[in-house]
Amino acid sequence: MVVGGAIFYAVRPARAGPGDVTLVAVDTTTAGNDDSAIGTIDSCASINVGETLVFDLIIQGVDDADRIAGYQVDIDYNPAIISVTSVVDADAAGSTFPIDLTIISRIESSGGIGFLSLTDTTTNPNSMTLSAFDGTAIPLSPGNHESGDGVLARVTVTALGAGVTDLDIGGPLGGTDSIPDVLISSGTDAGAWVPVANVQDGKIAVGQPCPMSSDTPTPTPTPTPTATPTATATVTPTPTATAAPGSGVVDLVAVDTTTAGNDDSAIGTIDSCASMNVGETLVFDLIVRGVDDADRIAGYQVDIDYDSAIISVTSVVDADAAGSTFPNDVTMISRIESSGGIDFLSVTDTTTNPNSMTLWAIDGTESPPPPGNHESGEGVLARVSVTAVSAGVTNLDVGGPLGGRDSIPDVLIISGTDFGAPVPVAAVQDGKIAVGQPCPSTTGTFTVNKDFSDDSTASVDVTVTCDNSAIPDPAGATAVTEAAPVEFEITLPGGAATCTATEGVPAGYTADETECLNVAIDAGGTPSCTITNTQTSGCPPTPWPVPPGDDDCDGWTTDDEGSIGTDPSVACDDGLGLPDWPPDFDDSKTINIVDVLALRPVFGSPSARHDLDASGGNINIIDVLKIRPVFNESCTP
Repeated sequence: MVVGGAIFYAVRPARAGPGDVTLVAVDTTTAGNDDSAIGTIDSCASINVGETLVFDLIIQGVDDADRIAGYQVDIDYNPAIISVTSVVDADAAGSTFPIDLTIISRIESSGGIGFLSLTDTTTNPNSMTLSAFDGTAIPLSPGNHESGDGVLARVTVTALGAGVTDLDIGGPLGGTDSIPDVLISSGTDAGAWVPVANVQDGKIAVGQPCPMSSDTPTPTPTPTPTATPTATATVTPTPTATAAPGSGVVDLVAVDTTTAGNDDSAIGTIDSCASMNVGETLVFDLIVRGVDDADRIAGYQVDIDYDSAIISVTSVVDADAAGSTFPNDVTMISRIESSGGIDFLSVTDTTTNPNSMTLWAIDGTESPPPPGNHESGEGVLARVSVTAVSAGVTNLDVGGPLGGRDSIPDVLIISGTDFGAPVPVAAVQDGKIAVGQPCPSTTGTFTVNKDFSDDSTASVDVTVTCDNSAIPDPAGATAVTEAAPVEFEITLPGGAATCTATEGVPAGYTADETECLNVAIDAGGTPSCTITNTQTSGCPPTPWPVPPGDDDCDGWTTDDEGSIGTDPSVACDDGLGLPDWPPDFDDSKTINIVDVLALRPVFGSPSARHDLDASGGNINIIDVLKIRPVFNESCTP
C-alpha cells in the first residue's frame, strides 16, 4: 500500500468567525492520530483490489470555549471502487493507548445517555453518514466535553474495483438524509452548531498511483498558538512572505524558555518567561510548529532582539548531526538521516549586532533527494545558551526591529519542496528573561457577581470572552449565584485586554449585563462587575431553558409545538387529547433513554412528531441534541 503523503486536494472554506473549528478532513493514514492529536494529514492512498484501507475523519482546532458534544458528517464515495467494512465513531470513555481513538470519548465521563452512535453506511450506497453524540452527564457539562484536535471516526474500507474515488466531505449526495452535512455540535451550548472554517477531502486510488492534483489548498485561518505564556508575550502575524506553490502556512515560531519536552520532532509546553540570577546560565529554544508536509523545511533565518546589558549569548546549536538520536536529537532540520551536497550550513551570528542575534541554518544535503531529505511537523530550530550579566528584564523579541546581523527583521522559514521560497508564518510568540527578580505578572482577575431582584438562589452559567488573545480560566460556561461570585483568572499574552461577561438568562427574568461589557483588564488588575436579573411575569424557574413564545414553559415554543403536533398549552402529559411535552414520546413524564431511542427508527427520515427542532426536515443529530437539556428531568401535570 502506497500513501501519497505529498498530494493535497481542494480545501473548501465554510463561513468563518470567532470560535470556528479550524478543519474537518479526511486523513488516509492513521499514523500519529488518536483522541487528542493528529499527525501529518495525507489526502490520498493507493491500494490494490481486495486490499483493506483504514482512514480517519479528523478534526482540528475545537475551541475550549466551544468543545464538542457530537458531530454529523457525510462523505460521498464511489461504491463501485470501495465498500465500507466498519466504522469506529466513539470508543470507551477515557480509553488509553492503543485504543484511544475518538475525540468525543477522550475524557473519562459517564452517566446520562452515554455515547450514542448514529452512523449509517447502508441507507445511501454512495454516501456514508458518520455521526455520534456524547450524552454523558458526569462531570457536568462542559467538563465532560473535549477541545483541541482528534479523530472523529475511523473507517475501514475494502477495494472492489480499479479506479479513483473521491472521499467528498459534505458532498452533494448527503448521506442518510440526502442533505449534505458537516455539523459539529457545541459542548458548551448543546444544540448549537460551531462553524467549520475549512474541510479537506480525500481520495483512494485502486490499482493505480494517486493522481497528482492541480488544486491549491485554501489556507486554514490563522491559528491561535497553543501555548499559555507565563509572561507578557506578543503574538503578532508575520507579514510579507510569498507562499511557496501549493504551500500552507507555518502555525507558530516562538521562544520557549524551557527545553523540557522539546527535540527535533516534538514541542512540550511553551513557557514565555524564565527567572534567573546574575551569573547563572539559561538554555532556551527557538521552536517551530505546523510545518506542512507539502512545504517541509530546508532552512530558516530568525532574528531575536534582546538587551545585551542583561544577558550575553554563550552558545547556539542551530543544526546537530543528521538523524541524531536521544539525547542529541535537538534540531528539526537535521531530524532525517540525510547526507551529501553542502551538508548543513550554519550562518548564525550573535556578535555583529550586540543587541540582536541572527539564528540561521540551511540543510544543503542531497541524499535522499528533496523533498525526502527535509522535515515537516514541529521541532526545535535552535537551542541558545545565555548567561545573566546584570539585573533586569529583557525581551526575546522574535523578528524585532533591530534585525540581527543585517539590521533587517527576519522570521523566514524556507520551503524544502520549493527551495528558496519562504513559507508564510501565521504567528510569532516572544519571550522574556528576568534576572534577579520574578517574571513580570501576566495575569489579572475578573470577578463576576450576580444580583437577582427577588434574591433567588438560582445558579446561572456565565461565560467570559476577551480580545487580544487573552485566555480566561475557567473557560466556557461557569456557574455563579448571588452567594458565590466567580473569579476568572485572565492570562494576558498582550499585557492587557478587554473582557466581557455574559450569561444564559434564566427563564422568568430579564438580564442587565451593561456593567460587565468591555471591561479593561491589565496585568495585576482586579476589576469586578455585576449582572442583574429582574424577575418578569410568565414562567417560573425551570431546569431547562424557556425560549420566547413558549406559552406552557416546557422548553418548546407554541409555533414549534404546532409543527411537532403537541399541545402548546399543556407542559406535561395529562392523558387528554394531544401529546403534551415534545420529547416525552412514551408519556412517562420523565425524559430518559427510552425517549432517545424513540428517534432511532426514524433517524434520517421525516417524522413531524419526532422533529424536535421543528425544521420540517429529516430526523438527525440536531433532534437528538434537543433532548439533552431535559434529559433525566421530570414534569408534573
